Amino acid sequence: MGSGKKESFILIVVEGKKLEPKIIDSINKNLQIFNNEQIKFCYETHIYDLYKRKRKEENKFKTLLSLLKEKKEQDESFKDIDDEQIVDRYLFFDHDVHHHDKDKETNIVENNQKVKEMLEFFDTAGDKFKGKLYISYPMAEAIKDGENCDNCKLFHCYKTVYINDNKHYKENIGCKSCYTDILNLTKQDWQHILTINWNRANQLMKLYPNFVFSENSLMQPIDSQQDIFYKQKIMCQKSNEVAVLSAFPLFILEYLNNENKQKLIENLSK
Repeated sequence: MGSGKKESFILIVVEGKKLEPKIIDSINKNLQIFNNEQIKFCYETHIYDLYKRKRKEENKFKTLLSLLKEKKEQDESFKDIDDEQIVDRYLFFDHDVHHHDKDKETNIVENNQKVKEMLEFFDTAGDKFKGKLYISYPMAEAIKDGENCDNCKLFHCYKTVYINDNKHYKENIGCKSCYTDILNLTKQDWQHILTINWNRANQLMKLYPNFVFSENSLMQPIDSQQDIFYKQKIMCQKSNEVAVLSAFPLFILEYLNNENKQKLIENLSK
């Protein structure tokens, strides 16, 4: 007798083990956009480490899944999953250019160059050797940055933070965020988060001003992660700032086809 068809999965690789898995769980609960069950892998360090490992000559022909399994050999949760079961691979990491070196200015330039290389390398969700990378600016906590929750005027601009303040950003947002508990987000909260971040991206790229959550707006194409990074890099160079932008809303807009965007609108309007 045959063993039957194996279950298919979406591999989601995130940087942290606390916030990011909760974001994925909240997306599942409120938005229900995924067609397959997800495997969440918490890398627990920055994207630079993964990229460095992947670019080593001895790892050149290792798939993303195999590298992740090597990192956590004791993790039993997905040891029996093979590459043929993974339909797409998505990576969510922080911009994080402030880390490491004492010479922050030099470090930011060098790390931005690395981010550029990584976005060019991790560019295809269906590629088992790579996956597709999404960057949060300055970090995953950007999704909590609802400082403008009650100020509709700020829907139509983007907010910036200084690179050198990034190390305090997490605790600062944690103290004043509208969304302290991600698992308690509602559909209305998500509509608000999506609108804010899509607006921020559009304003950063100078496209589709005054985004309104509607079918027509959702059908507009979003700029690529590389294009958004290019604008962020210019801001880094000119003023040592980045525009606050969560990767997850931009991923959602890219992930959904037009039919499923319509379903999302109907779901959030219930």
